[in-house]
Amino acid sequence: MGRVPCRGQQRLAQAVAARYRTAPFSSASSAGWPFDLSAEERSVNRSSPDKHSRGRDAFQAAGSSPTVHLLGAGKVGQCFLDLCAAHGLRLVSVTDSSGTLYSKAGLDAAPLAALKRAGGSFAEGAKAEPLPLETALRVVDADVVVDCLPTDLDELELAAARVRQLLDNGQAVILASKSALLGDTETLLENPRRSRLGICALLGGTGQALMNELEELRVRTQRILCVPNATTSLLVGEIEAGASWEQAIDRARVEGLFESDPQQDLSGRDAALKLCILSRAVLQRRCELGEVLLPDAGIDVELLRERALRGRTTRLLGSASRELGPELRYEELPRASRLTVPWRRVAYGYELDDGSLRLHLGDGVGPRATAEAVLRDYLALCPAPSEMKVQ
Repeated sequence: MGRVPCRGQQRLAQAVAARYRTAPFSSASSAGWPFDLSAEERSVNRSSPDKHSRGRDAFQAAGSSPTVHLLGAGKVGQCFLDLCAAHGLRLVSVTDSSGTLYSKAGLDAAPLAALKRAGGSFAEGAKAEPLPLETALRVVDADVVVDCLPTDLDELELAAARVRQLLDNGQAVILASKSALLGDTETLLENPRRSRLGICALLGGTGQALMNELEELRVRTQRILCVPNATTSLLVGEIEAGASWEQAIDRARVEGLFESDPQQDLSGRDAALKLCILSRAVLQRRCELGEVLLPDAGIDVELLRERALRGRTTRLLGSASRELGPELRYEELPRASRLTVPWRRVAYGYELDDGSLRLHLGDGVGPRATAEAVLRDYLALCPAPSEMKVQ
């Protein structure tokens, strides 16, 4: 049974349609998926980012949408391909671990999504090239690069350098992967780079709010309090409702919430990555991944049930302050707490100098919702054609 579009999805569709003169590409537009390096590689003056940026305004004058290069076609990448097909985004290139497909005229996103869901690879496409990622990015030279690659803790500096180069070239970059920001939070969030960087999906749909308020939050935030991991919230809710540990795990799998390595969620490591990024971005304190204190033990099923009988609940709560380093723990909370969010939400709270809590709630949970958060960044970063009014 197909998923019924919610109001948020409908608003996204209307926003894309209102902003750009787009229509889904037909399969004929990408027949053969040609990748002719000699014909397509462009000569760009990389020492002049301003000149390069001005060239990216061409799509505005033409009233067309910007070109998009998708990196990574796991669950989130596949859902983003669905959105490209549904909203007519001008997808010109896709890259997975096997190679890169590129067509200047545009790729048909729907069969690419189906290919990946069937276990195929982009290398199966005619004329796909097994290019190194950096080479593919230089050749394709898209207006917008969407990074849905898995977070790789062994390649953080490389990922950060790649994104810095793209931003300095005047390209927009949208991150669902955490690698680049973990590799270099400070300089990627400097202006003018920050104005071309989207992190809405990376923080569960709250990244735009953080970017919009970052300067104020850097001055006023005394402590960060967050519930950044929806998987553990779902597991807690299922167990409180009477499910066994195995049944709760099965539900999380059905909802598609687990990272590629489920232990990333269960151990708190996924939440630790986000808390480390926030500590650097907002508190501007040096924070290494190994400094984040993880829960001493995993989820205690009997303890959760005992708390529930007392009318309380539990969340994997992250905290960090200017005096104390980042820490994660399974915290008992009142059910009326603003941080007691349902599992389809994440919460990032910033305790300000007047004692108030600035709360950012995000719905970018699961592959589809994460892809929709990527689309929101696309709409925010890509200017509308100059002769059209944005609703």
